[in-house]
Amino acid sequence: MTIIDLVPHMDAGDRNEWMIDQNVRPLTKLGRRQSQAQADALTEALEGARRGEKIEALYSSPALRSRETLEPLAESLGLEIAVVDGLGDNETWRVADGWDHEHNRGANVAPYAAGMAMSALWDIQFAHPDARVVGCSHGHVIPALVSFLIAAHDLEDVPELERRGQWYRIRMDGADVVSIDLHEAPDFPS
Repeated sequence: MTIIDLVPHMDAGDRNEWMIDQNVRPLTKLGRRQSQAQADALTEALEGARRGEKIEALYSSPALRSRETLEPLAESLGLEIAVVDGLGDNETWRVADGWDHEHNRGANVAPYAAGMAMSALWDIQFAHPDARVVGCSHGHVIPALVSFLIAAHDLEDVPELERRGQWYRIRMDGADVVSIDLHEAPDFPS
């Protein structure tokens, strides 16, 4: 069983105020504090996990803010952060004609982004068939992916991400998604 903790990047300010390439938009000071709190929450979650379980790999969208979100965790675990395009913030995220908004969990993301993220999850699962990994993506990609997974695998609905410090734990058995749970870091900086 592969366990993927999928977190949204931490605070990076207003995307509309960033006039250059969005992939180089960094975290704010608050975002850096949130990244440390997220790393602490993920590390603490392991303490209640199976004996000897550890985070084996870290995956990020190409965006600087996503990589920076995982940096405190990477430093504490001594792991490198692998960049995966499929977890990225695509400019194709606007809703396509005919997209089922009811199953889009309110996010403004086209099926393309969910499909790209799902392909990335399969690649990650294939590389780590019996491990725990952490991935970082974007606040509009993750809801579309979760919506897609719930529908495609006939899973029970889960609450939406409402704030930073929340993340989804996705359990995969081969290509099958077995469960998705929402988790939350306590006392998260906002």
